[in-house]
Amino acid sequence: MKTIYYTKRLWQIPLIEKTLLIKGILLCLAFVPVIYFLPLKHYIWILRNKPKSLSTVNDKRYYIRLTRKTMRRIERFSPLKFNCLVKSMTFKILLNNLGVGSNIALGINNSEPYLLKAHAFVKVNDEVVYLGRRGYYKVYLIG
Repeated sequence: MKTIYYTKRLWQIPLIEKTLLIKGILLCLAFVPVIYFLPLKHYIWILRNKPKSLSTVNDKRYYIRLTRKTMRRIERFSPLKFNCLVKSMTFKILLNNLGVGSNIALGINNSEPYLLKAHAFVKVNDEVVYLGRRGYYKVYLIG
């Protein structure tokens, strides 16, 4: 019953959101084998990609909100669970396609002894726009 409801709602969303959703799912699925089987030096050029054309400030806010919404839909309705680097790379590529320049930040949390946690998130102009989980991370910017 829920599936029918979600399918109905999918047809009601605007075209730009549908195309972003399809692009996002395809990008996530494409990045999974890349991240698991290739070292970072082979795909770092993807992370350093520049946006197609720069958007205005109002457009940037709208596109960031739209891309966040798309990523939430992917996280919620996808049968596969993607890690933070896959989601951050997808978020960055979607923003670049919309004309918003962004950076992927890799953070490390080593506050607990013998435990090292890493996380990837997206920044636009030194403001975090996509963060999968909260916590203190020592940040290293890429791109």
